[in-house]
Amino acid sequence: MCGILGASYQNHLIDKKIFNDALNLMSHRGPDSSGIWTNDSCKDALGFKRLSIIDLTKNGDQPLISACKNFKIVFNGEIYNFKSLRKTLIQKGYIFNSTSDTEVLLNAYIEWGVDCVNRIDGMFAFAIRDDLNHSIFLARDIAGQKPLYYSHNDGSFIFASEIKSIKMLNLNKVIVDKNSLHNYFHNGYIGRNQSIFKNINKLPPASFMVFNLNSREIKVSNYYDLFEKAANVKSSEYISNPEKAICSLDKLLDESVTNSLIADVPLGVLLSGGLDSSLIAAYASRNKKDLKTFSVIFPNHLKYNEQSHARKVADFLKTDHVEINAEAISPELIENLAYFFDEPFSDLSM
Repeated sequence: MCGILGASYQNHLIDKKIFNDALNLMSHRGPDSSGIWTNDSCKDALGFKRLSIIDLTKNGDQPLISACKNFKIVFNGEIYNFKSLRKTLIQKGYIFNSTSDTEVLLNAYIEWGVDCVNRIDGMFAFAIRDDLNHSIFLARDIAGQKPLYYSHNDGSFIFASEIKSIKMLNLNKVIVDKNSLHNYFHNGYIGRNQSIFKNINKLPPASFMVFNLNSREIKVSNYYDLFEKAANVKSSEYISNPEKAICSLDKLLDESVTNSLIADVPLGVLLSGGLDSSLIAAYASRNKKDLKTFSVIFPNHLKYNEQSHARKVADFLKTDHVEINAEAISPELIENLAYFFDEPFSDLSM
């Protein structure tokens, strides 16, 4: 989990101290390194807080600038197919100075432009400043696993992984959006492209945005339609042939979990004892020795406690199992959660 931040002002200069303070509000997202880039006019800036996962050297630090100096990237997430993309790009003549997926992502954009989102597999929220096309390109993964908020007012454009950083940089007063508040109380959540604040939005999942540095306009596009994808699946083949369905599901799950295990740091699995986490742990243990599993337990609340189920799975898979007792958590945690979530969140899993 890393933190990204960016700002482009039309009529104001970047206050480097305030920008750095806004970036530091997300220090919890990336304790390993921090970086800021500003342009010569000091009207544009990119910031990054890094949690090192792939390529732990300084070569993996961000903001990352291309060899030609025309492209800069800040990227939160992981590109699972970056090794195959890297081979393709090397065949096209690209030279790499790191083993990071960030550099692969940047070069993928340089090679394929906005179509790069149709070639990458992963969880991501990233922004690329493109000096050749005078634009900032932002994209978010299909499931919306990585957060990306933005504010576009009076020609100024700000984006970040968390709302609190945008609020510090926003030149306009941030006020609560009554429609978002109504939706929250009615549905238990806030809409996919809204936030609790009027002039701060989310980039929707499976979408990318282009901010034109000249016209100061934004354009949001959807690059993946899950419903359309599902509609094109020939479900009758699987309904009439359960063995084929099981084999296909097994292959997909194995590939998905295996691709998620690429890291230069130790990995673990959150094991609740339920079906989903147990399956993930099982597939992960096939490909990784000494797998660590973690389980949150509620010894005195049997309704929520899946401790015994998680232990059985961990024992069967022979993982290095760690239990975290939730009853050691004090009520004061609620205020901390409000700070980190930035807006109302009703899921009890918090």
